[in-house]
Amino acid sequence: MSSCTGKFQAPETRYYLPEYDPPRMEEPREILKARLEVERFQVAALYDRFPIVVREGAYRWDHYVYQLWRVHPGDLLSDFLIRDLRSAELFDGVVRPESSLRADFRVEGELEEFIEWNDPEGRWGVLSATITLLDLGAVDATRRLVFQRSYHVKERVEGEGPKAVVKAMSGAMQTFSGRLIRDVYGEIHARMHPENP
Repeated sequence: MSSCTGKFQAPETRYYLPEYDPPRMEEPREILKARLEVERFQVAALYDRFPIVVREGAYRWDHYVYQLWRVHPGDLLSDFLIRDLRSAELFDGVVRPESSLRADFRVEGELEEFIEWNDPEGRWGVLSATITLLDLGAVDATRRLVFQRSYHVKERVEGEGPKAVVKAMSGAMQTFSGRLIRDVYGEIHARMHPENP
């Protein structure tokens, strides 16, 4: 009687981060005398994990077992948004909730989709989020909410494998960040200068 044994070797785990340049504003803008706080994004349960999630088709959802985000998606999105807001130089300061500096406005977010989406038209990197902007200095509680908006961005995946997905997600994040920064700036500017929206 003979037997053979083999040792299973798991594939190497690889970690990914998006890479993109901070969005550029189209024209010079006034630096607002306001400090902005960005909270860590809440994350829908499906994406509250490190593996890159993929929709293979109708009713089929999966993830890459050995292809992981280096940073949790909730931290990833808020970290890049803080970087981009600081790079834009539109506010007196951009801080995190644990900062000792008092903020005038707060950005809260919920990440609703962060996924490779496959459909008959192709492969896409998809990002969806709902953003809430609050005026922390509003005396009237009914004026505390400045806006709550949903954003949906998709970028075509060019090429094969998870690296191509991360590249598409990088483009989606850059587009999302640029839109959000313009919206946040416009709303805060209008609130601080009601006579000159």
